[in-house]
Amino acid sequence: MVDVMQPKNILVFGDSNAEALKHVATDENGNSVRVMHPEGVSWPDVAQSKLGSMYNIVNISLTNRNGFIKSKSGNGDKVEYLESGLDCFRELLSQEIEKHGEMAAIVIPLGTNDLQWLYNLSPADFEKGLNHLIGITKELNPNGKIILIPPPILTDHKQELLENWSHQFDERSIELSEVVQETYKKVAEETESCKLFDFNPIAKEFSIEKTLSSQEILPDGLHYSAVLHACFGTAFAEHINELLDLRPKQDVSSTPNRLTIDK
Repeated sequence: MVDVMQPKNILVFGDSNAEALKHVATDENGNSVRVMHPEGVSWPDVAQSKLGSMYNIVNISLTNRNGFIKSKSGNGDKVEYLESGLDCFRELLSQEIEKHGEMAAIVIPLGTNDLQWLYNLSPADFEKGLNHLIGITKELNPNGKIILIPPPILTDHKQELLENWSHQFDERSIELSEVVQETYKKVAEETESCKLFDFNPIAKEFSIEKTLSSQEILPDGLHYSAVLHACFGTAFAEHINELLDLRPKQDVSSTPNRLTIDK
């Protein structure tokens, strides 16, 4: 009998940048329409194509999902149930574990929507929310790794962001996107089996190497371009063994796609 190794499951619980929203357009009736990148473009899809059959990336990301705001059904008043990471994570994670089995890693790329001015969150709110999601992960999937991906730093994309998203994001949102980077790092450092995978230095280095403008990175100031999805997906795949502690750590400072990995 041939012993067939089961693929390692990796769950991605993120927002529109993991679901692959391209931008929001307006139809002839003045209604907002979501325009998605084609299938296969999202960074989880790119990572899956690079990793092959030894890994199974389960992407349950959703546009508009935040990490740290309660839904209307959870005594909040601003977001729907599936858009609230705080409220829906336990149910969705349970469903996916039942369907696919234990997860080798839970990847949490959340926090961008929580930067919106109407939520008025503090770094302490981000920390509390991250620890809540981590607690659920450790309870339901105790043997898996946890990978935190902080939101994009919006400082270099201020013009595009405020031109397109001033109804949701403002100057404080931009400042907060910088401040909470340390929050994600702190939580990852203080949590067993948790790592930080930081897309920001990868994007910075990639844009310099390819001489890309801000609009070619985050065209609307918020959402990843196709080339950035390809860059991030490739980097994630290249470092997956390190993130899962499957081989000795290497010095990533000399690699083309440098990233931050803690612990």
